[in-house]
Amino acid sequence: MDELPSLLDRMSAILQCKRLTIRIHHDNLETVYVTREDDGSFLISDHNYTFDYLENGKDDYLAPNKLEPSVSEICAKHNVELVDICADEPNLLPSMWIMRRAKTDEEVRRAVSSVAACVDEISDRACKHT
Repeated sequence: MDELPSLLDRMSAILQCKRLTIRIHHDNLETVYVTREDDGSFLISDHNYTFDYLENGKDDYLAPNKLEPSVSEICAKHNVELVDICADEPNLLPSMWIMRRAKTDEEVRRAVSSVAACVDEISDRACKHT
């Protein structure tokens, strides 16, 4: 039996909030977020932090559009999506999320590992080895 839905429902009730996001510090040192969607599924993502960091962070990282293989290829390798969650809002800047959806506890576990591994590989490839 899947436990995540009931655990998050209980936490939401205790905290009196409709939507709850859990921040996970993965073993590979990357941060991944798990959010329960309105339909009961889970969204596992990096909340745009990877792109934001590479585009606005320190100079020792390449910009996402300079990576080889491309970020899209790295995402595909890890079975995750690269999605501009602001694509439908013409007045907003792009917000590129590395993400995967899941329904069961096991799918959430695998998705957390996949997103973390993807972020880790992107960060590694973006690091300028001088």
